[in-house]
Amino acid sequence: MTLRIRLRASSFARVNPTHGVLMSPTKVVRLSGETGRTLAGRLDAGEWVEVPDETARALIEVGACTDAPAPTPEEFPDQVARQLGYLEALVPDGNEAQRRISHHRVGVLGVGGIGANVAMMLAAAGIGHLRLIDFDVVAAHNLNRQLAFDSGDIGRPKVEVMCERVGRLAPAVAVEGVHRRLNSSAAAGAAVDDLDVLVVAADEPPDLMSIVFEATGSRGVLAVRGAVGYESGYIGPFVGVDASCWRCFERHRLDRLPTEQSDLASLEGTPGTWSFGPTNVMIASALAHEVLVRAVRGTSQVDAQRLVLGSDPFVISRVDSPECTCDGSKECVVEDRAG
Repeated sequence: MTLRIRLRASSFARVNPTHGVLMSPTKVVRLSGETGRTLAGRLDAGEWVEVPDETARALIEVGACTDAPAPTPEEFPDQVARQLGYLEALVPDGNEAQRRISHHRVGVLGVGGIGANVAMMLAAAGIGHLRLIDFDVVAAHNLNRQLAFDSGDIGRPKVEVMCERVGRLAPAVAVEGVHRRLNSSAAAGAAVDDLDVLVVAADEPPDLMSIVFEATGSRGVLAVRGAVGYESGYIGPFVGVDASCWRCFERHRLDRLPTEQSDLASLEGTPGTWSFGPTNVMIASALAHEVLVRAVRGTSQVDAQRLVLGSDPFVISRVDSPECTCDGSKECVVEDRAG
């Protein structure tokens, strides 16, 4: 019995003078002799190779090869070809992972220093549908960190420019812009209908996350926030069905703030007059990563915790999300603060 196999996108093949080598993300397989060198060479060339069933099963088991059909250019554009191997390190089938991404519907609330960069990363990864929500226009002081914009865009609505940029970067992505301020649960509800996830990257109004939680939770939409300050920024937690409760998380977080930080907490969520490009991109990258990972795996490392990323020095800390004790009751409302 034989089986046709090919090299997985996450693996490498090398031909050495005396043997061949296959390298998966976690294993190294030595293929001895001239037969091994030939097999490694053909796999490295992207060929389908027919090998004894026992050999094929062993190479599939260690994650070096697969017998699954290869993706076609019609299904996945060349733009995402290089990430299929990374996705195979997350789940067994990189093709299926990319399909999940291509069917995912994500909203980005606030296309500024974090949101604009998240939107471009999601588009580049082949997300299926993007809804970009922002009421602002491009200003000169945005250009140090909002890398989708340039000086020719000053004065134009951000969502209008972003739709153009996404369209040029990834024509297969369905993108829509909503030029609106979300200052009530009714407005938020209309904007998040039919989404899988809402990325919250806006600062205002002060009770924004409470508004979002009420709107998304009742519609089965997940929400996740990212923000950045001077010494640190954060992502998470995901809130909603099968994730965290925003009200219980925020109450838990504020109750555990050191005394010396309590006064500062009252200022959190107020837009600053300064912002640094690299720290915005750092948070945006981590946030986009977790949105894509959750689309692929159905879970994320920030389902039940907030990751706080320090930038000077580089450190990562965590704030765990407690079990929900309010059952979504509005009586559990706390003052909403980003941070």
